[in-house]
Amino acid sequence: MIERDVSLQCYNSYGLSAKAEYYYHYYSEDELRDVLIWAGQKEIPVRVLGGGSNILLSRRIIPGLIIHMGPCFISIRRDYLLAGSGMGTSLAALQARYYSLTGLEFLYGLPGDLGGALYMNARAYDRSISDIIISAKAMDEKGRIFWIKKNEMAFQYKDSVFQHRPWIILALLFRLRQGKKERITQNMDRSISGRREKGHYDYPSCGSVFKNPYQAGIPAGKLVEELALKGKRRGGAEIFSKHGNFIINKESASAEDILALLELIRRQVQAKRGITLDPEVEIW
Repeated sequence: MIERDVSLQCYNSYGLSAKAEYYYHYYSEDELRDVLIWAGQKEIPVRVLGGGSNILLSRRIIPGLIIHMGPCFISIRRDYLLAGSGMGTSLAALQARYYSLTGLEFLYGLPGDLGGALYMNARAYDRSISDIIISAKAMDEKGRIFWIKKNEMAFQYKDSVFQHRPWIILALLFRLRQGKKERITQNMDRSISGRREKGHYDYPSCGSVFKNPYQAGIPAGKLVEELALKGKRRGGAEIFSKHGNFIINKESASAEDILALLELIRRQVQAKRGITLDPEVEIW
């Protein structure tokens, strides 16, 4: 069922107030196919929303159709884990641990869903989702379903083929390894403890706003720190004092507040260090 003017405030990690011009919550492949065909006939642009942890809603009304991924199914057979793209990353890690499967611990505590993690080639603690993915089930803009193998996903740093094709990720197939539940639990605890210590959950945010410019040999957060930009504020938004690559919603920030700080960082880094920073957050 396609709805109009649906609030997205609860569906983005910044908690920004915005509405979808058209909104569809995914329940079945057949229904999704019909929705995509309808959008194509009407020439309505389509965006896919997962956990909303890496988006910045920059307008009051987000034009086009927002498809919100839904079913969180999971199936495990031997060392293989098949999960719906709408499943949360932490829930997937917990399910893997239940069956004594190791490999997903680095995702524990990482906000968002599996589909978004694959889309961005999520990386943490020297592990990437590309290390464990085998294949993914997807649907194209015509409603055709297909499986894509890992070697076809064109993985790079914070990038994958899904960022360059109008495909919707439906399910992911991982190959994990048997492990000891106690050791898996320890790894998960370290993962989430590290995020807590760095203040990742202190305020609403989208996580890192910029990709690290590895060609320059310095992380984005370190650049912000060296330029003394941490703690700078615009309205209710702040460049986080604990992490220079986080812009937090400290006090009822608007999208304009957050964008102003994002541009401040980008301009200062370009002007003073000659380095171009590319946003990691997707600006809608």
